[in-house]
Amino acid sequence: MQTPVHFSYSVKSEGSSMLGLALEFSSDKDRLDSFILVEYIKWSPDKSSPSSMSLSVKIKWGLKSPGSSYFRYNIYAIKVSATQQGDPEFIGTSEARAFYVSDLVLPSGATSVKFVVQLGGVDGAFQRLSESPFLLLKVPTI
Repeated sequence: MQTPVHFSYSVKSEGSSMLGLALEFSSDKDRLDSFILVEYIKWSPDKSSPSSMSLSVKIKWGLKSPGSSYFRYNIYAIKVSATQQGDPEFIGTSEARAFYVSDLVLPSGATSVKFVVQLGGVDGAFQRLSESPFLLLKVPTI
């Protein structure tokens, strides 16, 4: 059975341009509701390879279930092209519900990048990556 995914999109401007993107997830297994937001996003050509893109982004997430026992989060990036999805690349751990990714290089041919937030409990166990909330960002064409 597939997990339902609900999403909304909004763009705010307060003197400067800011992208706000929210995806909501729910899991049939543990009824956990979560969301992931993008507060800051910057795409630029990579300095070392003009055909590649560099991404800097601030990712924030939250849990709608009060009193959840999750306190550590592993963040993975998966680079996606038109023909294949790469392996999950571990990019860091956070105990806060936010993570800043600086200058993540996406090779030529990448069409999107998928950020996965793997939830970890007080017992040290982590949610399976395939069941973890994720955010898919499309690479802009320049």
